Amino acid sequence: MNKKSYPRAKKSLGQNFLHDAGIQSKILSLIESESPSSILEIGCGTGCITKHLIKLDCPVLGVELDQDLQLNLEDVLSSSKNNLIMDSILNISEEEILTNLDKEYLIIGNLPYYITTPILEQLLLKYNKWSVLYIMVQKEVGQRIYAKPKTKQYSRLSLMCQYYAKAKKVIDVKRGCFQPAPNVDSMFVRLERKKTLPSLEVTKTLFKVSKIAFSQRRKMAFNIIKKTMDETILEKAFEAAILLKTIRPEAIELQQWITMAEKIVELEGHVLS
Repeated sequence: MNKKSYPRAKKSLGQNFLHDAGIQSKILSLIESESPSSILEIGCGTGCITKHLIKLDCPVLGVELDQDLQLNLEDVLSSSKNNLIMDSILNISEEEILTNLDKEYLIIGNLPYYITTPILEQLLLKYNKWSVLYIMVQKEVGQRIYAKPKTKQYSRLSLMCQYYAKAKKVIDVKRGCFQPAPNVDSMFVRLERKKTLPSLEVTKTLFKVSKIAFSQRRKMAFNIIKKTMDETILEKAFEAAILLKTIRPEAIELQQWITMAEKIVELEGHVLS
């Protein structure tokens, strides 16, 4: 399918179809190098990537919301080992995914810019059986995903992504590679899910505390968080993480967030309410 024959993209669905053959080839080489046992593709669109994924001889589950693309995708995914779900990924549980795919499945997705963060939260917080995630996102969002502390890009999204996975940029993608061309450039990012994480109690506390702190990221983290919990416990948590009370949320390292949350759980004896 060439650029001119693409269906009309729907602005309401945030559609931008990737038509650049060079970028498609690079993406497919990356996926093939992972030797996936099964693949979940989010946002199949016209099937330009899908038709190559099925050649990797492993089950492919496609997820697409646009009903006008259903017939073409059903044809592409017609083999009995493949399947298609016509719905938003936000409405699909991982249990449903695992009725079609093996555990340790690979995810690839071209995410609509306007719901990138909710989809990432779903994949990181609610899906835990995948091994590697490749996503096409707005360049600014991609920079935030792998940003380091003490940079202007570092945010709660950075913390969330790096808590659950090892993240890195793999391809810069110019806006002209899409039809229609978006107003910004994109980035293809790889996240490899971490196999071990702190306890559920520590995880919940970490994200409660960080959400509070990043709500005013330019202010001192201690002064923001102390309004919501026992100040003495918070002081001990900061001491355990070797943090000054004057530090801002954007300067706190991942391991320091973890240490802080572990100390709070230890002293409070329960998840921070």
